[in-house]
Amino acid sequence: MLRPGEGRRAGPSGSTKTVRARAPSAPACQARRGGSGGDRRGPVGPRAAGGSGRDRASRDVARGGTLAGSGVAGGGPGRRAHPPRRRRPRAPPPEAPVSDGAARSDAAPAAGTPEGGGLAKKILLATVFGALVFAGLALYSDVRELQANLTRYRWVYFAAGLGLATTNYAIRFLRWQYYLRELGVPLGAARGGVPTGDSARIFVAGFVMSVTPGKVGEVFKSVLLQSSQGVPLARTAPIVVAERLTDLLALVLLTALASTIFADGLWIAAAGGAFVVGVWLACAWRPLGELALRIAGKIPGLGRIEPKLREAYDSLRALVGPRPLAVASLLALASWGLECISLLVIALGFQGVVLSVAEATFAYGGPTIVGALVLLPGGLGATEAGMTGVLEALEHPELTTPVAIAITMLVRLATLWWAVVLGVIALAWHRARERRARAEA
Repeated sequence: MLRPGEGRRAGPSGSTKTVRARAPSAPACQARRGGSGGDRRGPVGPRAAGGSGRDRASRDVARGGTLAGSGVAGGGPGRRAHPPRRRRPRAPPPEAPVSDGAARSDAAPAAGTPEGGGLAKKILLATVFGALVFAGLALYSDVRELQANLTRYRWVYFAAGLGLATTNYAIRFLRWQYYLRELGVPLGAARGGVPTGDSARIFVAGFVMSVTPGKVGEVFKSVLLQSSQGVPLARTAPIVVAERLTDLLALVLLTALASTIFADGLWIAAAGGAFVVGVWLACAWRPLGELALRIAGKIPGLGRIEPKLREAYDSLRALVGPRPLAVASLLALASWGLECISLLVIALGFQGVVLSVAEATFAYGGPTIVGALVLLPGGLGATEAGMTGVLEALEHPELTTPVAIAITMLVRLATLWWAVVLGVIALAWHRARERRARAEA
């Protein structure tokens, strides 16, 4: 029986002989253990049956391996050195999650919308333009006499004119609400629709764009209505066109009634009336509207939004039908009539200046139509020049050029720039409420 460590070896004559395995020498053990320090952490090189460490190194090199030199990385003879591992770049730590409301409030407004950084720039440019117009009027007159007239002015009449202009905005808000109902937009918080307070803030916030050509920038109201209430922009944007149409129609009717005091006044009313009829036909007559939509669909850039243009056209046709047009025009007559009377009241603040209703209506309505037709921002320049010219043409002895210019400045402050101020306040209020609602969500 063989003991552990023994074996048999065949002799030359076929006999067997018991032999004991010889213990390996110390250097060989150290080589297999990976170095003299007994470090067993590294991989042990393949053991060669017989042969020295040099032979084993040759075989390792032939296989592409490399023996670590003594004292390198703890590896002695017989340890293979592996190429260094490439460290993966450490991923940056994840950012803290941002709530949806915070993300919306911190994000910049979309480009191309008035809520972006261009809104303040537009208002600033319009303000500078308006200041230049006022400066030009002052230079046109006697500056010292203009200053003296404003010093003697009874400002209570300006406050009354400001109140009339504000009442005009209230009537126009009623028209806005009427148009929303006509388009099927649900109104009233009790009915799950747009709350009246929110609708009023959105409507007044649109006044910040009153200084755009023809006030078409007031489509900003529809932008705010979509962002806060989810009402599609294409559905309510035609309201702005309908508002401008009924505004012009009301001003034309008022000017035509007052034009009897001037021989040339009827021509202004006729030009505005022709424009109103043309726009109304384009909006209300279906074949003409379909032709315009087909042409727009073939224009590069407009073809992809043809469905939205068609939706806007359908909404516009609903607003310029006989009944909506009549109701909105009556509201426009009332609102613009108040602004014409505001000129009369503001003029009373100057000693001895008394205008008739027809004179005040023509002095306000005619230049306002001209300012709308020339498509200047807010009618700036054209409206002021026309109003001053009409007041001077009235040939009242008290209506000197400095007094006429002073009346024009005060009327424009009450009817245009007061609206812009109210719009800025309402917009700031609206945005503050939206931020608060998002923070609470």
